[in-house]
This record gives sequence, structure tokens and C-alpha cells, in this order.
Amino acid sequence: MSRIQALRLGTLTRLLEHFESEGAFNRATFVSELLGFIYFVQPVAGCTTIKLNINFWEAAAQGVRFTIDGPEDIHNRKLSPLKMPRAVGYRRFIGMLASRDVLKFTSWRHPRDRLISAYLKKVRRRSNACQALMAEFPGFDNRRFTEFVSLIANERRALLLNSHWRPQAINVPVDIVEIDRVLLLDSLKDDLGDLSRALLGKRIPVLDSRDYHKANQSNRESASDLLEMMKCYDSGAAHLFERDLIYFEQSVAARF
Repeated sequence: MSRIQALRLGTLTRLLEHFESEGAFNRATFVSELLGFIYFVQPVAGCTTIKLNINFWEAAAQGVRFTIDGPEDIHNRKLSPLKMPRAVGYRRFIGMLASRDVLKFTSWRHPRDRLISAYLKKVRRRSNACQALMAEFPGFDNRRFTEFVSLIANERRALLLNSHWRPQAINVPVDIVEIDRVLLLDSLKDDLGDLSRALLGKRIPVLDSRDYHKANQSNRESASDLLEMMKCYDSGAAHLFERDLIYFEQSVAARF
């Protein structure tokens, strides 16, 4: 094995350590050989809107049809014209990671806002992710944010169980990959517009994934409830997401 082959194998091995399986790594990584980009998915940080737009961009570049019948289709990799690393070939994929001509990007969010959002969307609603958590930890009461924070703070298995609340710096291998562009949720529409200009040569209108939801699924929390959740995060969970906060602040500072 040559030194270059060994380095490539080492990079792939380190990448896979960030994911629960090789399949999860492939599902969370979108590759365009045609437009020259690699997107690393960050759940609960605008990923649905990002996937929606980049799928349409890739389809247009390929000259193929991409249709959405419902929000679940946006996350269906079988429908996506974008490739997984496995389909590109791992040797080719690692080469793209090292190329300056390939734009590597992801999204990021303030970790406090992200954890609260993940709780409201995935845990309190008893989604599949919540049911898996409750199966692992019988007796867990999903109705209380304080109990959720206590669980992930005291049980690392709970913290790492699902990518929706797992630390962002674990979901996206920023310690291995040099990310060229970070899209921030608070400025996602503008950031996606800038990204379209970088990849397509022109700024095009941004599609909003919320337009594909049949019902408004927004979380209607009172200001006092949200304030209590923020206090709970600050006192019980902030230390779990210190790297996420540093990367978020660095990404914000890089704008100025």
C-alpha cells in the first residue's frame, strides 16, 4: 500500500468514526461531481431547506426531473440526484475532499437553540427518535425538558443516540474536513443565495421547505416556557456543546 493510499484509508476511517454506521455516513453526505461540492448534513440546522435546494440545483445541472410530493421526499436519498460517497467511490471521494476546486459546506446553529428545537420536534412529539431513546432508558419522561437535559448530561449514550441532538461537531467532521462555507440558520436564505451564486454562477431564488408541509408544525411555546428551557440549557447542558458554540461564534465572526 502506497503512502497516499494509506492516508486516504486513514481519512475514511476517521470520517466513519463520526457516524454510527457506514450507511449513516453515506446518507448524511451529498456529493455533486458536476457542480463540484460536498454537503455534510447538520440536522436541526436548516438541513431540509438545504437539501431541497441543492437537489433541484443538481437536477437542473444534470437535465433530469426532480419532483417533491411531500416533505418526506426531501430526505429520501433514493430520489436524490446527488450521490453518496459510496456511489462516487471512496477513493474519488477522498480526492474531492482534498481538492480546492470542490466546495465543502455544512450548516450550523447556536447549540442552545438547536437543542431546544430538537427536543420540541423530536422528543416531546414522541417521534421514532424519542421512542428509541425511551426504549434505551425506560422511565424517561419525554414531557419535561429538564428531564431530557438531565438524561443527556448524565448518560453519554443518550447524548450520542440521535443526530438531531448529538453535538454538531460530532455530526460533521470539522476536525478532519476543512469546511469552506458554513451556512447559519439565522441567515439561511441569504447564505443559500450566496451559495447558488458560487456554485451556479448566478444567484437564484431560494425554495423554503416549509412550503411543502401540509400543516403548520411550528412549536407554539410561551415566552416564559422558552425562557425556562434556555435557563435549563445554560445550567445543565451548555458544557456538552462547548465545541459547537466555539465553532458557531467563529463562523459568525468570519462574516465580519
